[in-house]
Amino acid sequence: MRTARPTPDGPMLELSTTDRERLIDLDLQLVEIASWLNLSRLLNPTLPSRQRALAELRQGSRTGRYTDPRLEYLPIPRDVVDRSYRALAALQFGDTELDDLLGLQRDALRDQLDLLLARGTDRFAALATTMYGLPSPELLGKAHAILRGEYLVQDIVDPPDVDDRRLQAPQMQRAMEGVLQQMGIHDWRVVLVDEMSARMSVSARHREVRVKTDSEFTVDDRNRLIVHELGTHVLRAHNGFKSGLLNLGLGLAGYIATEEGLASWMEERNGLLRRAHIEIYAMRAIGAQLAHELGFADMMVALMDLGATPGVAWDVALRLKRGLVDTSRPGTFPKDYVYLHGREIVTAWAAAGGAIDDLFVAKIAIDQVEPIKRLLATWSPHLHRAS
Repeated sequence: MRTARPTPDGPMLELSTTDRERLIDLDLQLVEIASWLNLSRLLNPTLPSRQRALAELRQGSRTGRYTDPRLEYLPIPRDVVDRSYRALAALQFGDTELDDLLGLQRDALRDQLDLLLARGTDRFAALATTMYGLPSPELLGKAHAILRGEYLVQDIVDPPDVDDRRLQAPQMQRAMEGVLQQMGIHDWRVVLVDEMSARMSVSARHREVRVKTDSEFTVDDRNRLIVHELGTHVLRAHNGFKSGLLNLGLGLAGYIATEEGLASWMEERNGLLRRAHIEIYAMRAIGAQLAHELGFADMMVALMDLGATPGVAWDVALRLKRGLVDTSRPGTFPKDYVYLHGREIVTAWAAAGGAIDDLFVAKIAIDQVEPIKRLLATWSPHLHRAS
């Protein structure tokens, strides 16, 4: 076992065979515990609840008076939650850098369990805000400037020639399958899924790219999603899994801001970032602050005053009021502001001379790059690189 921690610029000390085997086992235990509960599903309102809220939106659009929906959720399996707490408490850690990172993974899982148990109570919003924070005044200023058209991103352009062809879900599925083959990624599959809120999503755990069965896409959508979903989310997961450590493919604690910021940065680099996309990120950042202060309906009205359509305002509000039951109360699940925040930190990283390729070694945060590079220099140096 290591007896000293390297300096930030120093090499990763060699791990003993015993340490490597122990860390691989610890990594597997964390992934197994995380698999016991679908925390995302349990923190999102049920489909009937969302459908009822959508019907209320349509009624409000006709009358001009919006209501605060009452959200409902799946029951919490208390026995599984208790078993998860016990299993996390029983894990044993050493003193390597990877132990430190996996320890953060354990802490993040415990925080998510705490959040789940607080769902629907007055504690939920306070815990969520402690976990994710709120957008800074500087980020809010940039978000408002984006909506005013004053904060310009150099490469945000709308395509000069609009290709009005529409791709149905099976066509999109085949296109994505072809790109994965070109990338040399053969252990992932593209599947059609009936019930999804988004048109496309990535499940690293199942190594799946999921396409909503009844969705359709423009040619511009296809090109952008290839870069965003395959060229960023899948590639980072694929490289992480190649290390032999599953948490590097599923995402280390705190990775999400870098993940989404990098996807947006890659869209811009490929000339595929559209003003509508960056404006949604701005609405989500502003919405996180509004939801912290206002109820659902008042938040929607405030977003519409900033230019959001009722549908966009409703979608942003619903995402930011997840975990609440009485949405008339102030409080938020503020995670969504990380889309704009992540874009800012990745842009700053690149401007300061950071190597974008280093962000593709796994699903990690920017501040985890150096320890992961030191680890992978001796652990698994053969990785795919960004295109």
